[in-house]
Amino acid sequence: MGLIGKKTPVTVPAAPFAELFVDIGNGFGVATSVTMALGDFDGVKEMEFDLKPFNGAKALRFDPLNGYAVIKLRRIELWSADGKVIRVQECATNGFEEKGKLIFPDDDPQIHLKIDPRLKDVVKAVFRVEYVATGKEATRRCTGALAEKDSGPFGAPSVASRLLSFIRSRL
Repeated sequence: MGLIGKKTPVTVPAAPFAELFVDIGNGFGVATSVTMALGDFDGVKEMEFDLKPFNGAKALRFDPLNGYAVIKLRRIELWSADGKVIRVQECATNGFEEKGKLIFPDDDPQIHLKIDPRLKDVVKAVFRVEYVATGKEATRRCTGALAEKDSGPFGAPSVASRLLSFIRSRL
């Protein structure tokens, strides 16, 4: 039997993009997010996000890529309405750091930032990111990094081992 009359799902590969989610008190969601097309991955990308529409931002979640990634996070800046620049020193992530690189063994890399409540009127966020590896190359690097970290006691599979198996199954 041919394909006539059968409904087959069509998947269209998404162009690479970064996304910034803004928590204005209701958590993170698509309604309070901004995406930015990345184009090619040559060199360092500086992404500037306008936060004026999100008055009263409490936290930010920056997704540097809509897929697996190995990056160097060069700088994060928050700009106040009066032109003051606040460099962000600390953030939480679902990746891990190795030799100055952030390795995301997940196809939804995230960097979470809390905004100091004393900081009023944050109007802009700037992220300077170097994309070291993306796609299959990033998964290969994640696989190698996780294999080095794997050391489960008494032969029991560690979290890294289970994650490594998951990544290998997706290659």
